[in-house]
Amino acid sequence: MKLLLDTHIWLWSALEPARLSKRVKIALEDRDNELWLSPMSVWKTLVLARKKRIRPPSDAGAVGASGVT
Repeated sequence: MKLLLDTHIWLWSALEPARLSKRVKIALEDRDNELWLSPMSVWKTLVLARKKRIRPPSDAGAVGASGVT
């Protein structure tokens, strides 16, 4: 199944996985699922970081390294 990740789910999966529900964790970990990310989620994340509403990790590549297509 193809899953288009919401901005919150994408960020929480990389930065705060404890905030994800069990159902979401299972879906994200299922290797049969394709994880997709909208370019708008990346843009939104950059805007939030610029406004200092979120703080990206010191290894900014970690956010994108969660197997998202």
